[in-house]
Amino acid sequence: KTELAMSFITSFPEVSTVIPGIKTAEQAGRNTSGLMQLDRADHEFLQQLFDDNFQSLLEMMLQAG
Repeated sequence: KTELAMSFITSFPEVSTVIPGIKTAEQAGRNTSGLMQLDRADHEFLQQLFDDNFQSLLEMMLQAG
């Protein structure tokens, strides 16, 4: 799941750097390997998943400060 999350985040042209949290060398390895080029359908699916399930939560968090 880490590879998919990192692949999705880095698929946006506006994103040039990602700084994930790590606690172990194993996590560092997972965060730097296994990235994939998402095809358009996968990217759109993940974006829709976010829009349908997490966008409102993000907006509430931003309003709360």
